[in-house]
Amino acid sequence: MAQRYQALSVFFAVFAFSFLSPSLCHSQGISSKTQAQIEAIFLKLEESHGIDAAYKNLAFYRIRDVVFDEIEEGEALRFLAFLKVFSQEINKYPAGFFRKGGLFKVFFVKKLFFENQPAQGIYRHPEGYMLFDIYRSFGNELAQRHGIHHEIFHMIDTTMPADPQDPWGSFNDPGFVYEKQGRWHGARNKVNYFAPHQLGFVTDYALVSTVEDKAEVYACLFVPAQSRLIHKWQREDPILAKKIARLKGLIQQYSSEITPDFWQQGLK
Repeated sequence: MAQRYQALSVFFAVFAFSFLSPSLCHSQGISSKTQAQIEAIFLKLEESHGIDAAYKNLAFYRIRDVVFDEIEEGEALRFLAFLKVFSQEINKYPAGFFRKGGLFKVFFVKKLFFENQPAQGIYRHPEGYMLFDIYRSFGNELAQRHGIHHEIFHMIDTTMPADPQDPWGSFNDPGFVYEKQGRWHGARNKVNYFAPHQLGFVTDYALVSTVEDKAEVYACLFVPAQSRLIHKWQREDPILAKKIARLKGLIQQYSSEITPDFWQQGLK
């Protein structure tokens, strides 16, 4: 399921819907230096994690319910900035992590939409395609990093066998029902003013469904500032504490290299 545009109010992050004017980008073609940097990162992603990445000549790939524009040459510097962030986040994972997940291709694009909804990132199964919009959340690196891990969780979720006895839903308050669109409804969170009103959730978008709830907690765990924050919240939020523990256990089942020590290192 695609990650739609979301407000990470928990972390004081405001996602930008607008696309920046082309006049803000370089009007010239890609310089040899920039091209070399892009190619070097692509090569490293392939060698270290088996990730095949692309940002041009994408006309061959038609993905259902997904539309986007290709990045133009004059936007190469903007793309390179996002690519560096992406590479840093990918390097947090063990070498074979993505091969196991069946990730076939990563596309970097702009004006990304899923079913007419703007999206920062999308993962499509069974094609094994992951797409990221380099402009969505531009200027908010925290949100970009979060969005990368959110889509990675969707890859994991489609790979792991379904658990008919998954206790996740039972962690929530009795009577809680996931909504089509999670939003505040007046009341504030008892633990943290900036969190969603419902205990046990880290963002408004987590209120949408079980899988998006898991993806949001997962993404927070991989971004140090957010990880420290939700671990602080869990001290007074037993629902969130159960979700964090459950998710860490699931991820260790998925990749034995992601041990408790892994999370401790990630909090630095």
